[in-house]
Amino acid sequence: MKKADITFPSLHPALQNDYLGYVDFLGRGGFCEVYLIKHKNGNFYAIKEISLHFLEPKEKAEILNEAVMLKKLKHPNIIGYYDAYLLPDKFCVIMEYAEGKIIIF
Repeated sequence: MKKADITFPSLHPALQNDYLGYVDFLGRGGFCEVYLIKHKNGNFYAIKEISLHFLEPKEKAEILNEAVMLKKLKHPNIIGYYDAYLLPDKFCVIMEYAEGKIIIF
């Protein structure tokens, strides 16, 4: 899929106080999509939107626990975690945007 074919989702009201909107599509995984989002302070962040439609309640709880752990991690070699939002149909994690940095294992 080409980036030109991507239609950005509308900004959820929970995000509108802090963010201006989606800027770019960064990628897609099995249960998530990642976008570039612009904060009202002018900074850019990656927003990982994890679909909750296919997850069991236990898996949803595990995602929330992981977000709490990520918030505690502070290391120069780990992408920074800034915030998280639990919306009715998805869980959004706001992370540092590492422009042009690709890590291959």
